Amino acid sequence: MRVRPLAIVCVLASSTGVAFAQDSPWHVSYPREGAIIGALGAGSLLLSTVPIDTSTRWKRELLPWDESVRGHHSDSTSARSDTIAALTVAAPVFAVMGGGVDESAAHRGMIYVESLSFAMFLNATAKYLVQRPRPYVYSTDPAVVRMVEGQERDSHLSFFSGHSTLVFTAAVAGSYLYGAQSPDEASRATLWGVELAMASATASLRVRAGKHFYSDVILGALVGAGVGATVPRLYLDSSDRYSPSAAEVGAMAGGMVLGTAAAWVMPVAEDVRVETGGMGIMPLPLPGGTGLAVGGAF
Repeated sequence: MRVRPLAIVCVLASSTGVAFAQDSPWHVSYPREGAIIGALGAGSLLLSTVPIDTSTRWKRELLPWDESVRGHHSDSTSARSDTIAALTVAAPVFAVMGGGVDESAAHRGMIYVESLSFAMFLNATAKYLVQRPRPYVYSTDPAVVRMVEGQERDSHLSFFSGHSTLVFTAAVAGSYLYGAQSPDEASRATLWGVELAMASATASLRVRAGKHFYSDVILGALVGAGVGATVPRLYLDSSDRYSPSAAEVGAMAGGMVLGTAAAWVMPVAEDVRVETGGMGIMPLPLPGGTGLAVGGAF
């Protein structure tokens, strides 16, 4: 199957040259947030230089049901998870920007990028310290064995799931940043539901693709949701802090159930495309602001 490139660039914040239409309740300092984002990005890059021992195999997994995932591999399913993950990251950006580019939108963009950067730094720290073999490393399929032999590092970066961390951070932080200033409960609930449905589907597909164990995606989801729920709240006064309504909480729960169920009924083929590049995400410096680049080839 031919490799199809995918590149999505989300412009999340602009700090100069924009006539903002309204005051912002978010306490953001562009130099401070820019320095934090830069430091987190540099830290993640530095961690990527840690040597990886690709010869190791674990005798047992962290959870009993992790054992059932060993040996599975599906590049086509991995590609689906990449696509859904990119949409999960992009959706809150379009939701916030739909209200117009003003000071509040710029501030929320900076907070969004900072949340994602912090979550991915935590993820990189765990990956390079733990060096857990991915499920497909245990496959006896000759094509998968050749693929593993051709990988220098990625085959032992399973713990914990970067995709799950990324999408749950995006879903929770993005929905919170939108909901904190949207007066329309229906639109808030819709975004929460759709985002958590896509995040749950992404995490589930990572397991079905043989890219991660259950414990990888569970911890990734918990870390991502924790960062997404915490970082944006730090930038609002207690009097301005937003709490989702019962309808929004119901949409969250429904979205997670729907996304998980959809991922598990989706047909999965055990296939190998060695040229698959996967998905990447990183902060993107832009004239007068900052952004986020999400891309990949699959």
